[in-house]
Amino acid sequence: MSLHTTKPPALLNHGSSFVGDLSRVLTPDDVETLSHLLKRGIGENTLRGTRSYLAYLEAWPLACDGEPLEWPPTKKTVMRFIAH
Repeated sequence: MSLHTTKPPALLNHGSSFVGDLSRVLTPDDVETLSHLLKRGIGENTLRGTRSYLAYLEAWPLACDGEPLEWPPTKKTVMRFIAH
Protein backbone atom coordinates (compact mmCIF):
# COMPACT_ATOMS: atom_id res chain seq x y z
CA MET A 1 0.00 0.00 0.00
CA SER A 2 1.39 3.39 -0.92
CA LEU A 3 1.84 6.15 1.60
CA HIS A 4 0.78 8.97 -0.72
CA THR A 5 -1.63 11.62 0.52
CA THR A 6 -5.19 11.04 -0.61
CA LYS A 7 -8.66 12.10 0.39
CA PRO A 8 -9.84 10.00 3.34
CA PRO A 9 -12.49 7.44 2.52
CA ALA A 10 -15.93 8.57 3.64
CA LEU A 11 -16.25 5.23 5.35
CA LEU A 12 -19.91 5.11 6.13
CA ASN A 13 -21.31 7.91 4.03
CA HIS A 14 -24.21 6.90 1.79
CA GLY A 15 -23.41 7.59 -1.83
CA SER A 16 -19.69 8.01 -1.16
CA SER A 17 -16.89 6.82 -3.38
CA PHE A 18 -15.74 4.54 -0.57
CA VAL A 19 -15.93 1.36 -2.63
CA GLY A 20 -14.04 3.07 -5.44
CA ASP A 21 -11.37 4.21 -2.98
CA LEU A 22 -11.07 0.72 -1.53
CA SER A 23 -10.83 -0.96 -4.89
CA ARG A 24 -7.28 0.35 -5.15
CA VAL A 25 -6.15 -1.71 -2.14
CA LEU A 26 -8.75 -4.43 -1.52
CA THR A 27 -10.14 -7.29 -3.56
CA PRO A 28 -13.86 -7.40 -4.40
CA ASP A 29 -14.25 -10.17 -1.78
CA ASP A 30 -12.61 -7.92 0.83
CA VAL A 31 -15.00 -5.09 0.00
CA GLU A 32 -17.97 -7.45 0.21
CA THR A 33 -16.84 -8.75 3.60
CA LEU A 34 -16.33 -5.23 4.98
CA SER A 35 -19.69 -4.15 3.62
CA HIS A 36 -21.37 -7.10 5.32
CA LEU A 37 -19.63 -6.34 8.63
CA LEU A 38 -20.67 -2.69 8.48
CA LYS A 39 -24.30 -3.59 7.73
CA ARG A 40 -24.61 -6.44 10.23
CA GLY A 41 -22.04 -5.74 12.92
CA ILE A 42 -22.66 -2.09 13.76
CA GLY A 43 -25.87 -0.64 15.15
CA GLU A 44 -27.74 2.05 13.21
CA ASN A 45 -27.14 4.70 15.89
CA THR A 46 -23.41 3.96 15.84
CA LEU A 47 -23.37 4.25 12.05
CA ARG A 48 -25.28 7.54 12.20
CA GLY A 49 -22.87 8.92 14.79
CA THR A 50 -19.84 7.78 12.81
CA ARG A 51 -21.21 9.36 9.62
CA SER A 52 -21.75 12.62 11.48
CA TYR A 53 -18.26 12.56 12.99
CA LEU A 54 -16.58 11.78 9.66
CA ALA A 55 -18.52 14.57 7.94
CA TYR A 56 -17.30 17.00 10.62
CA LEU A 57 -13.75 15.70 10.36
CA GLU A 58 -13.75 16.20 6.58
CA ALA A 59 -15.35 19.67 6.79
CA TRP A 60 -13.04 21.01 9.50
CA PRO A 61 -9.92 21.64 7.35
CA LEU A 62 -12.07 23.13 4.59
CA ALA A 63 -13.47 25.65 7.06
CA CYS A 64 -10.08 26.41 8.63
CA ASP A 65 -7.75 26.37 5.64
CA GLY A 66 -9.93 26.05 2.56
CA GLU A 67 -8.18 22.76 1.77
CA PRO A 68 -9.50 19.18 1.94
CA LEU A 69 -8.25 16.87 4.66
CA GLU A 70 -5.09 15.08 3.62
CA TRP A 71 -5.03 11.39 4.37
CA PRO A 72 -3.32 10.22 6.37
CA PRO A 73 -3.27 13.51 8.23
CA THR A 74 0.04 14.93 9.41
CA LYS A 75 0.87 15.13 13.11
CA LYS A 76 0.48 18.92 12.88
CA THR A 77 -3.04 18.55 11.46
CA VAL A 78 -4.02 16.08 14.19
CA MET A 79 -2.70 18.38 16.91
CA ARG A 80 -4.55 21.38 15.43
CA PHE A 81 -7.75 19.34 15.32
CA ILE A 82 -7.38 18.24 18.95
CA ALA A 83 -6.60 21.81 20.06
CA HIS A 84 -9.62 23.05 18.12
